[in-house]
Amino acid sequence: MIEPEKSLKKKDQMELDEELAREIEAEEQAELERIQKERVAQEEASIASIYEELDNEQAMMEANYELAANLQENEREATSIEEKSRRLAEFIRERKKFFAAQRAEATRNKPPTKT
Repeated sequence: MIEPEKSLKKKDQMELDEELAREIEAEEQAELERIQKERVAQEEASIASIYEELDNEQAMMEANYELAANLQENEREATSIEEKSRRLAEFIRERKKFFAAQRAEATRNKPPTKT
């Protein structure tokens, strides 16, 4: 390194120091901006992946809802068939009772025979 022939004055040295400090500050600022951009990009990527996961979860929830609705409909149909068969059996029992009561009444109301 070549040394200047005459030493710099204090004012000139301060100007050089200030210029060097500005250059260093600009480099540090550029590095900070680069790091911040990287962080923002990483955060955006993680947010995008979170939204993707949420979309997948929503799709799964909708599919589960449709499956549950189909299962409930099938259960209602099965229950309605069971309910219909139960009601039919009850109707048949009531009808048998009704006709038995009519036969019994007809037997009681029959006039006695002459001997």
